[in-house]
Amino acid sequence: RMKRVDDRILFIKTKRGKIRRIVREHYTRRDLSEDIFLLQDKELVEVSGYPYIIPDSATITKYLEVLENPLVKNIIFPQTFTRALQIHNLSIYKKIRAITDDDRKHSIVFNNENFTNTFTKKREGEYYQDRNDRAILMLIKWLRDSTHLNSVLVSENETLRSQSKMMGVNVLSMRDIIQEYYPSLIDLLDSVESLLESPDIDDAFSEYADYYDETVIESGIKSGLYIRGTIDVDEYNSDEAYISLGETNKLGKSIFIPGKVLRNRAIHGDIVAVEVLPKNHWVSPSRFLNNKDTEVSTYNNHDVPCGRIIGIISRSNRDYVCTLKENSTGSYILVDPWDRKIPSIRINTRQQENLIDKRILVKIDNWPISSNFPNGHYVGHIGVIGEKETEIKVLLAENEISIDNFTPSMLADLPDNDVNNPWKCNDSEIESRRDIRNWRVFSIDPPGCQDIDDALSIQELPGNRYRVGVHIADVTHFVKENSLLDVEARSRGTSVYLVDRRIDMLPTVLSERICSLRSGTDRYALSVIWELDENGKIMDTWFGRTVIRSSYELSYYQAHAILNDNPEQKEFFGDDYAPLKADLHNLFNLYTKIRKKRLSAGGLEFDGPEIKFELNEDGDPINFKVKKELEVMKLIAEFMIFANVSVAKKIYQHFPDSAILRRHPYPREDRFDDLKDAAYTKNIDIDVSSNLTLSKSIRMCKRNFAPNERKMLSQLATRAMQEAKYISSGMFETHEYYHYGLAVPYYTHFTSPIRRYADVIVHRQLLRAVENERDEVLGVNKLEDITTHLNKRNRDAKMVQRDCVKLFQALLLKNKTVISDAIVSKIRANGFLVKIPKYDIDGSVYLSDFDGNIRLPDDCLSNYGIESPVTNFEYIENQNKMIIYTEEKALDVNLLDHLTVKIETKESRSHLSTFELSVVSFGSDTNEVVEDIYVEEIPEDDIHQYVNDMKMDFEIPEKTEHSKNFYDRFQEFEHTDIQRDPLELSIPRKTDYQLVGRRIFQEEELERKLKIKKLEKATEVRTNTANVSTEDKFSDEINEVKRKVRVKVVRRVKVRKKARMKKKP
Repeated sequence: RMKRVDDRILFIKTKRGKIRRIVREHYTRRDLSEDIFLLQDKELVEVSGYPYIIPDSATITKYLEVLENPLVKNIIFPQTFTRALQIHNLSIYKKIRAITDDDRKHSIVFNNENFTNTFTKKREGEYYQDRNDRAILMLIKWLRDSTHLNSVLVSENETLRSQSKMMGVNVLSMRDIIQEYYPSLIDLLDSVESLLESPDIDDAFSEYADYYDETVIESGIKSGLYIRGTIDVDEYNSDEAYISLGETNKLGKSIFIPGKVLRNRAIHGDIVAVEVLPKNHWVSPSRFLNNKDTEVSTYNNHDVPCGRIIGIISRSNRDYVCTLKENSTGSYILVDPWDRKIPSIRINTRQQENLIDKRILVKIDNWPISSNFPNGHYVGHIGVIGEKETEIKVLLAENEISIDNFTPSMLADLPDNDVNNPWKCNDSEIESRRDIRNWRVFSIDPPGCQDIDDALSIQELPGNRYRVGVHIADVTHFVKENSLLDVEARSRGTSVYLVDRRIDMLPTVLSERICSLRSGTDRYALSVIWELDENGKIMDTWFGRTVIRSSYELSYYQAHAILNDNPEQKEFFGDDYAPLKADLHNLFNLYTKIRKKRLSAGGLEFDGPEIKFELNEDGDPINFKVKKELEVMKLIAEFMIFANVSVAKKIYQHFPDSAILRRHPYPREDRFDDLKDAAYTKNIDIDVSSNLTLSKSIRMCKRNFAPNERKMLSQLATRAMQEAKYISSGMFETHEYYHYGLAVPYYTHFTSPIRRYADVIVHRQLLRAVENERDEVLGVNKLEDITTHLNKRNRDAKMVQRDCVKLFQALLLKNKTVISDAIVSKIRANGFLVKIPKYDIDGSVYLSDFDGNIRLPDDCLSNYGIESPVTNFEYIENQNKMIIYTEEKALDVNLLDHLTVKIETKESRSHLSTFELSVVSFGSDTNEVVEDIYVEEIPEDDIHQYVNDMKMDFEIPEKTEHSKNFYDRFQEFEHTDIQRDPLELSIPRKTDYQLVGRRIFQEEELERKLKIKKLEKATEVRTNTANVSTEDKFSDEINEVKRKVRVKVVRRVKVRKKARMKKKP
């Protein structure tokens, strides 16, 4: 099967001056690459009518951006060219691999150099370019004669074109291909070609520095001299940027990049190399509110680590939504990006007149050292500035959200479903599942919900026990792994919910019909069914595929009314009312106990407002309100958490190195400074040493702050949190799986496969675990890449949802002037950041302009009985307060103080419309009252009980270097102080113990257990006759011994912090 066809003899001079002869043998295979069979999809060729494009090296280099476009498919990259690019231009090679890795592009790299029928040997004295031309002609001829594919050579090389025509090979230029098959990309082609013809623009700007050599940067990062990170430009001050560091970096949470010169042409989102400046050059971030249109910030000396950008490792390769500056003339013009974090971009276009009132897409190409602005090119246009549909498309484009329709090939494998022929469950499939159609199953969702992916059931059992089921739509039965639809869903990552529409991850035929758990219809489900005692403790768990028939589709408000014995609901449901009410009450009783136990371990709950707009027939906002959270919403959320935790344990048990989990890291304490300052205004100390102490502090705040102030505190606490992310279990230490916000050691997402792709992967892993199959889903390496992608898609979805709410807020308040109450959330040297609770608006309030002129009404202090105007103000940074001076007296303004502000919509030609806020008066006419609310205290015994309940009820089948038994870690915590977080224990894993010898560890472990056992026994005997203080004394003694032994073990064992991959035998 292998044939040796060529030898290359190289003579290399070694460091010692000797000549070494190296022979490189070249082998080919006679069998055909399996990839070529992927191209012989006759149905796809006939439907699309597109030829298979074979670009030469010049075409690849020149028109790569065109080839990357999603519309361009069926590309065959010859190995002849990709091999050279891998050596000489790695960035282009990586982009080619990204194209071929995307199954929707239907493209491959064909290994013609290693295939016997297409290999072309170099002739004696022949130039490599000539030999490569012959190799490509040989490939095209073989494809035409052996596969009968409609293939076209894309080249502008006259020699290659003439030789191709002589051989009867079809050859076209890139312009010919675009005009004939992809006419919508003509503008993109023109932009790329105009860019190639454009001369360099010199702005005579010399403050930027040259980037370091790539090899210097690479070695510096490895040695720790330089730092690799992603640059994040400040949202409120575009002159300032940050490089986020790891959770335990000695420099702190981030490196500050002050000013655009030190940023050195880096753009928001770029991956950069940073050199930390000497400590005498460190400064603090500006204390002033700022925006893109203001002058450069001023800085003060302070111990904030600062750095400068010395190289760009990877540019943020995306399209930016831009707008032409008004009165633009000439072929070279500046455009303003929609995102205020991005600098103006210079482009070359001949279409100024057509684009002056349009939102356009621009891609950045480079940023010369001598230029004030990056160079880019026009990609396409979105729509007319100011139109609602255009602005929504802008939000989607900025966050890279796909709005393309699902193609016929993606839908080809789905079952038929229409009004005349609705889809029905298959009898043979029903027999392979647990049939629970006779159970009373019901869903509880927002009103009008169509994509119902979860339902509940509960049954009373003898002995005060309950059988509770969470039933989730079985999406994976219809979406086969690695099918075209699966690849598209993976690319989208999540459904996106906007104010006036929903962008689905899966086609409507699945999300709203076949998979949706509609009442009165048989549906396939994947269920978690527990047997619980009356306190919510799990006695038994069953996982598996089921077939269900939902009895009711309840809205939150219906379920809430039933729980409160509403007579209208009683009349509506008739005879079904009593059993349904009983089910809801039983679920509610269990929910309160399950939730109480979770909160007892440190689970956090914050009050977050959710805006609901009222739209007219045209989809324009006419009113809105803040949705009220009902207790039944928490009930559903708690049982979904309960199911997610159970599934996380199950898949981690079966796949300890490749389970997809949801991780929420511990926040850094310094991120809570604003929350601490706000709470201290009422003499409350916020303890952030653990999630349990933070939870207690938040409960204390609820007793002392008014409702809107509590929401503001919740927002400050949420800002301090790190982002929860999907991870592959094999890439992290076991103690890093902990979910800080929910206070659970293992967590995943299982309950929403219709709208989250992570849940689809979890379903597949759970089914393999249930069926005891060891084949990994996707594999460790690919799973890591997918979790990174899904984290980005989730972040993008959140950002576009947030911006869409802002857009509709601006549309609602357009051409209106509104007076409203505001709460101070942050204090700066020249103003405040405030929250307006009524409209859920965050914004800046300036006390002066940037020339220092005070911009406050003369009677702004009338609420405090002060009639004289403000003469000055002073920001006291170390006390985080503002002092307002008048001729009569001074007034302190602290965090969470109230202002009355005027809200005006500020429309922008280039950006999202914003709100201009100005002070009407200090203080507020809205006098919020601190409510006398009941805040439940959690007994200390419940915390011990929760730790016992959370112990693993299984044994890990095989302890690999990535897995560690949860029970072992919690066994020691069982006897420690209840304030200590269970996952703070730093016990090394068994593979690490082997580094110093299993015997040493076993001896120390035995010694540790004996000491603890003796002390516990002594405590038990003495506390029978001793008072409480004696018991506390011996408990402290136990903990001290355990601490010393633990430190001894940890110090003797070198724990590898680096993530490891599972080695295959």
